[in-house]
Amino acid sequence: GMYSRSQRMRDLFEICVRTAATDATVLILGETGTGKELLARAFHRRSERPGRMVSINCAAVPENLIDSELFGYVPGAFTGAEDGAEGLFRAADGGTLFLDEIGSIPLQVQYRLLRVLQEGRVRPVGSDREIDVDVRMIAATSVRLDEAVASGSFRHDLLYRLDVIRVVLPPLRDRPEDILFLFGHFMRELSEHHGLSRPDLEDSFLDALQSYHWPGNVRQLENLTERLLLTHHGRESLTADHFAALAAPAHEGEPDIEQFAGTVPDLDRDLPEVVQAAVDRTEEAYLRAALERTRGRVVRTAEMAGISRRTLLRKLKRLDIDRSAYRLGRGSD
Repeated sequence: GMYSRSQRMRDLFEICVRTAATDATVLILGETGTGKELLARAFHRRSERPGRMVSINCAAVPENLIDSELFGYVPGAFTGAEDGAEGLFRAADGGTLFLDEIGSIPLQVQYRLLRVLQEGRVRPVGSDREIDVDVRMIAATSVRLDEAVASGSFRHDLLYRLDVIRVVLPPLRDRPEDILFLFGHFMRELSEHHGLSRPDLEDSFLDALQSYHWPGNVRQLENLTERLLLTHHGRESLTADHFAALAAPAHEGEPDIEQFAGTVPDLDRDLPEVVQAAVDRTEEAYLRAALERTRGRVVRTAEMAGISRRTLLRKLKRLDIDRSAYRLGRGSD
């Protein structure tokens, strides 16, 4: 599921091929959008482990829930825990557990992770019994864990346990030979998926594509390619100006908050009501923009917003946002 003409990437693929069948933990480092989860899935597929791969974005789970998400819980372990849950480690038994953004896990949970790696057993929240698990752990992060260790926010012994097979995914700007190659791949794949003709592209468009710095890496390139197809199919030849408009930040053109500084407040409502109304407007604008970018994908939208899937669904219901309207990039009415 990963494509590249870059020798650096091909070297990483070779590491995956050579080490995937082992039980050694893997630490994948790289900026957001470089393909960390794709590489983790490649490790799992090559491992031939009989179980499935289970993934979690640790940054999207509230601190007070990460314990029960990973290790499970028994009935009555806490308020609302009526039925109990097996947790992600047991769900991944015999397979692979992928912990994305592991640097955001609280210290007390890091200690429990370390014990699982050392002993191969988990203890559900509220239980006094440990359960054996056979899980190959793959962790990923976009932050420097050595700096987190130095600041005291990440355990050095856990880092040593995780850092057996280290893979560093280079950003897209450091492998320019992949930009046009991946753009062409996404263009073919997405035009077939949507049943749309590809627009004509002038040399200036392709030059701008190659010279762009791609802060969102491969994920940004894929999203831009799909937006290009959906909004410009059947149009005239596209130039560098079209690329600049496509690559503009999502917030560009939105009103500057400073222009509202002198606005007369609505004194017919009390302060909490006014503040809540402003929060609702901001949340709605943010979530609509995020759904537009992720094409209505709930999990990716929750990850972008830094909230859990359940919280996102609750907010969408409260704000009366229909996520299905964004599944083909249509946007709102």
